[in-house]
Amino acid sequence: MTNCAYLVGVMKRHIAYRRTEKPLANGTNGTPRWVMIPVMGVTTLLVLAIISGSQSTEVLSTLFNCSWAGVILLPAILLGLAMTHRLRELPMMKLSPWPLGFRLILSASLGMGALSLATLALGSFGLISGPACGGLLIISAAAGYPFARQLKPELQFLLRPIQRRHWLILLGCIPIAVLLIAATFPAGTLWHTEGNGFDVLEYHLQLPRQFLALHNTSPVHENIYSYMPLNMEMLYLILAAVAKSAVGAGYIYALVFGAQILHVAVTLMAW
Repeated sequence: MTNCAYLVGVMKRHIAYRRTEKPLANGTNGTPRWVMIPVMGVTTLLVLAIISGSQSTEVLSTLFNCSWAGVILLPAILLGLAMTHRLRELPMMKLSPWPLGFRLILSASLGMGALSLATLALGSFGLISGPACGGLLIISAAAGYPFARQLKPELQFLLRPIQRRHWLILLGCIPIAVLLIAATFPAGTLWHTEGNGFDVLEYHLQLPRQFLALHNTSPVHENIYSYMPLNMEMLYLILAAVAKSAVGAGYIYALVFGAQILHVAVTLMAW
């Protein structure tokens, strides 16, 4: 009983600490933590260049097409911030070692799920098009923008000085670089033991192209996989629709490599 009372007391003190509205003190005796962000970016690019060697130019140019994934990720995170606004006071948030990071990951997950379901709804009414999907993304981003502005006080921790242990995070640049390199391989060039990515070419990327051509998400009779739940494929469909309106036939590059970066993002969120 004594142990239980002690644990309850510890939890109360921890939650009270998390609830404080007092701004974080700015670090004046060291390099601020926000410097880690560009340092990680540069380190990842250096590792990527070392691993890819003579093909680093091709890898970096392909990553430009991968940047299309941001068209999905940014509105998804903003929409998710609106969805998680009332969850920020829950104990599971406040007891997290990094409440803001936990909320951002949860926001991205819920936002991507909501965009997927919204795209399915558009497709059910035969409304799949570049303007419709673009409008969906704009509305999603606008809905979450006011909640993103409220995060400014929580970002004050970036002004605190870097501690030695923080530099260990740079080790994460190695697996991130490997993931990015893998995402630049064209679909079908890997996984020789699985028919050179049969499922990727048969329906993961093929069905969004067919849905876009048909302007709806009704099952395609000649492709049995179109009767399966296609949550991630709905995100590929938004990406394809917006990219096709913007760059025409070149949208296929945005679809292939943008989809692969979406999976990199999901992997990092799970990590």
